Amino acid sequence: MAGHKLQCKNCFSALELPNGICPVCGWDNKKSQIHEGLEYGTVLNAHYQVGRAKSMNGEGITYAGFDTTTKKMVDIREFYPVSIAARQEDGCILAQQGKENDYEEYLEKFVEMSKNVSRIREVTVVVSILDIFEENYTAYAIYEYVPSVTLRRYVENKGVLSWNEANNLFMPVLTALGLMNSLGLHHLGLSPETVRFTTEGNLLITAFSIEEARRVGTSLIEELHAGSAAIEQYEPDAVCGEITDV
Repeated sequence: MAGHKLQCKNCFSALELPNGICPVCGWDNKKSQIHEGLEYGTVLNAHYQVGRAKSMNGEGITYAGFDTTTKKMVDIREFYPVSIAARQEDGCILAQQGKENDYEEYLEKFVEMSKNVSRIREVTVVVSILDIFEENYTAYAIYEYVPSVTLRRYVENKGVLSWNEANNLFMPVLTALGLMNSLGLHHLGLSPETVRFTTEGNLLITAFSIEEARRVGTSLIEELHAGSAAIEQYEPDAVCGEITDV
């Protein structure tokens, strides 16, 4: 577990060999961290331990993480817009010359978006944010880790959903979207990859990012999910909002 000398970089279970296959989750610990990511074992805010990078887009990186205080796994979201910033040797993120204003603006939006997500923690179909803090000249959002698979994988394994099954799964999601947008919170990246199916049999909205990472025409690398992004996300001056998510 957390106090064990050797840990899996994916699930943080104890390992017998530092570069072995994890007997719990099957992760191959010989795999290196992505070039852009924080080093394995980095500790943030004195108690969040960084594991493997799980995903990355134009806004930042999501890592597997471990809270050494609660002894629970978490997901760590780091604001790191690679198109306008670079990581220094000490792990800090610095804006590129001439991109300082964009960096500060998007960082502020990342923190505000994270605060809005944290305000709807009681909505069970929205992944919960447990903590938000600034460090390394950037910001981090700590998300609750929820065992799940992508909606795509769930449907591929199960086959066609009946109307009743689809209705029971998606109505809570649509209700949650109404609440989110009433707070000015737009996801803009809903897809079979970012909506996940939990072990409790419910759908979960995950992978939040600021609007600038999910539309063309900004200084960030856009993330537009094929077959799921709306037309207005491809038009720099169009308005995105609740209708985009729905």
